[in-house]
Amino acid sequence: MVDDDGAWVSLTYVVSEEEAEKMNVIAGSAVVFKRSISTHGKTTYFFQSRRVPFETYCNLLANIGLNVKARNFLVFQGYVESIAARSSKELTDLFEEISGSKEFRDDYVRKQNLKDTSEETSTLAWQKRKS
Repeated sequence: MVDDDGAWVSLTYVVSEEEAEKMNVIAGSAVVFKRSISTHGKTTYFFQSRRVPFETYCNLLANIGLNVKARNFLVFQGYVESIAARSSKELTDLFEEISGSKEFRDDYVRKQNLKDTSEETSTLAWQKRKS
């Protein structure tokens, strides 16, 4: 999420019994991890709306099996800016890739073209009938 103060990303996760013991929370409850970046480049980490040091944040994420060193979960400096600089088509492509809808794009385009052709045919038939 981007706002006037910077940008932030959050993860809401429902913990299992095993994970709850490690994190000192109730099993089945949702926990929220959040990282914010100010417009001045200052990074802040939160767990359950409480500010925590980076090391604690990483340890809590490791408790649920997320490897923060793999660079596949944390939003690194400059990444939000690079996403914001993308064109609308590039943003759509990124969203389709993340959501998994990209695999349905060809079928959607084919059906959209079929619909457009059918509408044209219907309109022409109506105009002929009208005249």
